[in-house]
Amino acid sequence: MTESQINHQDLRKQFYHELLQPYQRLVRRVAQNDLVGTGISDITNDSNALAVLASHFIESKKLPSDRDDNLREKLKDVGDSAKHGQLNNVDRTVTLSTSLAYEIDDTKGARFLRTEVLASNNRFGAFDLVETLGLYISKINTRFQLGFENIEPSIALGSFSGEAEVRITPNTADVKSMNIRTYKRDASGSLILADPGKFTFVVVK
Repeated sequence: MTESQINHQDLRKQFYHELLQPYQRLVRRVAQNDLVGTGISDITNDSNALAVLASHFIESKKLPSDRDDNLREKLKDVGDSAKHGQLNNVDRTVTLSTSLAYEIDDTKGARFLRTEVLASNNRFGAFDLVETLGLYISKINTRFQLGFENIEPSIALGSFSGEAEVRITPNTADVKSMNIRTYKRDASGSLILADPGKFTFVVVK
């Protein structure tokens, strides 16, 4: 076995344990229909921690970096804001918010999609942090030919019901406020942000 093969195997293991596994755990976590407030939670903590690891992964492994990599730059802004708070370059300072996302169907009712982690700063505007992490991790996997076929874990959506529900579970922290975002399917079947009209939202204990 050559040195390059050994190094590639080591890189593949490091990628799996440092980025891929934590990302897949995060995706499964946000798919749980738990009440999550807009403040600090395990989801925001895990998202911030993974942004730090992902944004420094290439340089920590002494790999060649891409110039003008907006995905990595977004994650660096998130990670630096998580570590340092207000940054000297205020345009880079990121604020995070979480929202409970639901699909609304005029005939079927509502179903939970996931908890969204939305990042925002003056440099990039608003972006979905979990989605950005997935795109960047997929990019590293492809660029360095690490050979993982399933970056995104398969998550089955629940069934529709007459009410948009969320559960209070042991994962629920002190919730002072919450955000709700609603989506509908367009003609092509894609989910788009939409005003749901009237719907019922309930918290289940």
